[in-house]
Amino acid sequence: VIKRVADTAGHAKGPVLGFGSALQNALSVAGGFGVFNLASGAISKFTGSISGAVDAASHMAESQSKMQIVFEESSKSIDDFAKGAAVNMGMSRQKATEAAATFGGLFQALGLGQKPAADMSKSLVQLASDLASFNDLSPEEVLLKLRSGLVGEVEPLRSLQVVINETTVKAQAMKMGFKAVNGELTDAQKVQARYALILEQTSKAQGDFARTAEGQANATRTNTAKQEDLAVMIGTKLLPLSLLWTKIQSNLLDT
Repeated sequence: VIKRVADTAGHAKGPVLGFGSALQNALSVAGGFGVFNLASGAISKFTGSISGAVDAASHMAESQSKMQIVFEESSKSIDDFAKGAAVNMGMSRQKATEAAATFGGLFQALGLGQKPAADMSKSLVQLASDLASFNDLSPEEVLLKLRSGLVGEVEPLRSLQVVINETTVKAQAMKMGFKAVNGELTDAQKVQARYALILEQTSKAQGDFARTAEGQANATRTNTAKQEDLAVMIGTKLLPLSLLWTKIQSNLLDT
């Protein structure tokens, strides 16, 4: 049975991910000539690109599902925001969606409503892009620093020229009209105070991506993000076929 399954899988290969390998093998048999080697390499790259596009579309689907569960009625505003991420932030739609959903999950876990959580999440994702541009860092690195800072791990924020401590958080909370409970601020109050302090101390960096969008670094980020979005678009068309092949493999293995 195992041999039959292996033979079947080997011959079937799959309409999306396998035909390139079969063709590559055929060219390799012809062997030796530069033209065949070149074609073989091109096919390998093409097959890998298809596989990468399917993976990108799968990640996008997972991120959108997470975002919709987190934001529910506010999810459309997040999706609209993420659609323009490549041009406005040099970030792919998937990465912007995933980052916003992660922030939103944190805010809602602390008791904030969907709309405030959505607004704050969008603001932080945009800020990550601006800080990345301003400090010549990757947006992913900045997002991690911002998430750490929000929950009280303030050391990572220092590289972004943001200095927060217990005293400044308490002062900001009082400024925002928060009342301590038994002499202590709640986690939600602290996070909102840190959020306000982060925005206040990064005012010079805000808008930096747009200001320097034509520069080499941000033009490259935008181009890369557009390529990632295109991969998702192509992969989305191929996902049903890829899923079908996965199910066929599963059925063969169950035989």
